[in-house]
Amino acid sequence: MKHFIIPDIHENISWANSVLSLMKDVDRAVMIGDYFHQFEQDRTDEVCVWLKNNMDRKDVDFLIGNHDQAHIDYQLGSRRICSGWTFSKQVVFNAYFFDARKLLQRLSLERWIDIPNCAPILVTHAGVSADLLQGEEWNSPEELRAVISEYLQGAHSAMDAGREHPWLAAGGRRSRIRTDEIGGVTWGDWRDFKPVDGIVQICGHTADNIPRENNGNWCIDCGQTMFAVVHEDGEIEIRGL
Repeated sequence: MKHFIIPDIHENISWANSVLSLMKDVDRAVMIGDYFHQFEQDRTDEVCVWLKNNMDRKDVDFLIGNHDQAHIDYQLGSRRICSGWTFSKQVVFNAYFFDARKLLQRLSLERWIDIPNCAPILVTHAGVSADLLQGEEWNSPEELRAVISEYLQGAHSAMDAGREHPWLAAGGRRSRIRTDEIGGVTWGDWRDFKPVDGIVQICGHTADNIPRENNGNWCIDCGQTMFAVVHEDGEIEIRGL
């Protein structure tokens, strides 16, 4: 299967639609979150409509970014917000998604891509740094995947319950309080990222003008100018649009 990996759109719906329109020979696309919060103007209403119209697509997976998490968390009680969030935007979000738990049932924290004879590819919003797995042990790629998936399932359940979870934390360079804490899967900064042996990762979140590679892992948030293609043989190609 061939996959498109589409990073943070930040309300640039026209760009997202342009990438999705290229899926003629592509089996699936993975949107890696941060649908909300363009800082120049407020398009919360348009984004909510776009999400509602696209989330039932069978060929697109929708992941959670920290800007989406802010709206979900605020509604469910944890009140963890981020830059770009305002109460007026929250009111619009709540009008469209008045039950954030139902929205969470359609959003994920991760997408695994399995290709024969290749390392598993993990797609998340901000990446899973090796620091998050301190103290864990595994003896095979399957065990590693099970460990990561268990943490991510716990983080998703915590969000649903309005609770904190270390894998959702804004640690490191992204934290204004706990700079010694490790940034989680929606908040980790690529500059703090440490590869996890045995898997390949693709993420966004940390914006720059160019895609960045670290030991075969990629951060592709380039301000709605780049996306990734995972080919049937496991090759990761970065394309501009």
